[in-house]
Amino acid sequence: MPECKIFDHGVCVGPTGAVRPCCAFMTAGIPNMRWEENWRPRHDAWREESKTKWLDQCIECKQDEEINGDSLRMYYNEELKYAEGIKYWDLKINNTCNLACRMCDPTSSSIWQQIATADTDKQLASHYHNKVTGKWHKEAKDFLYRMVDASHVKFTGGEPFLIPQVKKIIEGLIDMDVAAAVNLQMITNGTHNISQWNHLFAKFKRVNISISLDAIGKRYEYIRPGASWEQVSTNVLEWNASKGKNSNIWITALPMILNKDHLWEIEEWCSTNKLDFGTASPCINPAFLRTTAWEDPKLRVKFIQQMEILDKLHNTNWRDFINE
Repeated sequence: MPECKIFDHGVCVGPTGAVRPCCAFMTAGIPNMRWEENWRPRHDAWREESKTKWLDQCIECKQDEEINGDSLRMYYNEELKYAEGIKYWDLKINNTCNLACRMCDPTSSSIWQQIATADTDKQLASHYHNKVTGKWHKEAKDFLYRMVDASHVKFTGGEPFLIPQVKKIIEGLIDMDVAAAVNLQMITNGTHNISQWNHLFAKFKRVNISISLDAIGKRYEYIRPGASWEQVSTNVLEWNASKGKNSNIWITALPMILNKDHLWEIEEWCSTNKLDFGTASPCINPAFLRTTAWEDPKLRVKFIQQMEILDKLHNTNWRDFINE
């Protein structure tokens, strides 16, 4: 049965302060609950329901297990096998980000928030207008005392290396003398020099840095407007060479219509540079970026429409990356 221990022993707080069980749990259409609200009964109810069937919100793990035989659910169940209380903290403190990735939205990117704000006639799809209803980053320091017995602490964003509270919490865990028992995880776009954090990483039990690289060269830059492949690839290789013995780097690609036939290129680059590589669960939202979107006439039209709007904004051309 698809039961998952994350319902009991983990919590994910999004950039708006909304709480859900984990980063893969899809809450579209479900009213948000903030940390200070009584969200525990809802998580308990989801856990009980998951004992007998797959929840609609767990589609990403279901998809992964069907395709790859592996998933976050399976990882959580192994890591939290003997857990008591909340051990896994997934903190998305703010949406501050320097990129406008085509699969992203305002909730996770401040650059996308600016784009959506400027799109007053709502030409862009609703996905690109996901609302940012508030931020909790100023309250982040208040979580420290609750994390004193954490076994896993994960930061995403936004871009975590741009969010001051991320560093403050990491330093706080060190100051509380609990970092040595913590597995630290960070998901980053790789645009920043991670090597400058090595002295902090050295204090933790284990450090896993997942860097999102969906392609190489111009295709990568098309998928992630604002990024430079030359700069990012240099950053990745420099940190891989300087990382401590307790640290690991993992390259992750999100399969979508824009890279589905070219994933071998990034995998080959990783192999050449002795980097671990894996693919995330294929893109689900927005639907017009799914790997199968080109075969669906409605999604194909939507894809072309949306990419042409963004191409005018970024001075790009989707036809350079898709064979009609």
